[in-house]
Amino acid sequence: MKESISRYAAGEHYPEQLYRLMDLGKEIGVQVSEDYYALPHEAYSARRESRDYRKGFAGNLIGQILSSEPSTQGWVHRAEALHIVSVPLLGEADPEELMALLGPALDVLLQRRRETPELHRYCALLLRTVSLTASKLDRYGEAFFWMNKAHAQLTAAPRKRTAILVAEAWQQTYLQECGQLSRNVEAALIEQNRLVTAQNLFGRRPNRILNAREKNSLRVVARAAAESGRRAVSLIEFVRNEEGLPSTADGESRRLSVGSWYITCNIMYMRALLLAGLVELCVGADPSPFLRSVPSLWATVIEQSPEPSGHVNSTLTQENRMDLTRNGLLWAFLHGGDHPYVPSIRAPIKAGVPEYLHSSPDLRLDTIECAHEIAKAKHNAGILDNLAHVDTYRLLVDRSGSGPKGYDAWVTERHTRLGSVIDVNDPSREMRTVGSPTLHYLHTSAFMVRNSQRYNSVLRDCDYD
Repeated sequence: MKESISRYAAGEHYPEQLYRLMDLGKEIGVQVSEDYYALPHEAYSARRESRDYRKGFAGNLIGQILSSEPSTQGWVHRAEALHIVSVPLLGEADPEELMALLGPALDVLLQRRRETPELHRYCALLLRTVSLTASKLDRYGEAFFWMNKAHAQLTAAPRKRTAILVAEAWQQTYLQECGQLSRNVEAALIEQNRLVTAQNLFGRRPNRILNAREKNSLRVVARAAAESGRRAVSLIEFVRNEEGLPSTADGESRRLSVGSWYITCNIMYMRALLLAGLVELCVGADPSPFLRSVPSLWATVIEQSPEPSGHVNSTLTQENRMDLTRNGLLWAFLHGGDHPYVPSIRAPIKAGVPEYLHSSPDLRLDTIECAHEIAKAKHNAGILDNLAHVDTYRLLVDRSGSGPKGYDAWVTERHTRLGSVIDVNDPSREMRTVGSPTLHYLHTSAFMVRNSQRYNSVLRDCDYD
């Protein structure tokens, strides 16, 4: 994204990745309309096609953006279509490749904002996507840099008739920031040395200690993650109450939000709160301001309840269930094995919620079943599989209680099973590892969080380096 805009606008040089995708599009007959009104609808159609079709569509669309004259109409529709098709590519394209593709197109779109103010919203969403690609590479300082750029675009966006549309973009930006900051905290808490990770499969326990600087940085980033999640939930509640959250995006009204956002947002906020509570305990502080909201959020996610007009009660996806399971495990290990959900007569449980996530005869979470469900879905248990520091390990052991469902027994059982089913030379498939200096990135992120001044209200009592 450091390239001069004139090079791309003149068509003198495109990224090599773009040529490849444009050729792919030609091979499989991808069509990108010259009628810009049709582009968002074509992008939604591309999301239902194959991965290669989406890549070809994205390549042709980016080529169209780069070759268009400045006076060409339809910049908003092109930007909207690029956002729509780039979202699924986040999980399908190499992060470096996707960043190289989006960068030049973003350069062009950013140049058109003055004549087309609505582009601020889509530029923010595309910058959010670029930020996520950096996060996937565990480059958290860079991720936060691009997220700052996204916030700047939304601050400049017009507020009149598009209040709901801008709220949707703000919501997605804050939610992504919540996820990235939470991931940064998790990456700093897990073992980064792959040799040591392999040794963990044979019963090795963490022996490193979090130093004061690491604790300070963790606290800053974890609190910012929780606050970002709170703002995202507040915004999705606003959109839901004002205009509802349909089952599919409404391309005609330019609405992007759907009912599934509501579930995802509450689960991600819950994850951030649990991490913030864990970090507060690590520094000897009171975790209750963060943990007390978790049971009500859990109920919001799994209970069927009356909804405002235009909102659908979405069912949980497999990804939702696994995220909720990891949240439940961390809650249980911080609360003596208790289940985060206390059954009530308030509302029935949504279809598709597994029994272990809402029911227990003794009000305890079945942590062993949680581990087996995670493994069956070929997911990992996040930080709980592979803690790096004795501080967090002892804290979870002490707070989870003794017996087969306590953390010490749970991790022994899980590591014993993992040791027999995965390659100890490459444990990353089931035990999350990070091949980069994440503690350095953690300190950088904490510095950038403070400098952004977005989260000053929750950082007043944090020690600074």
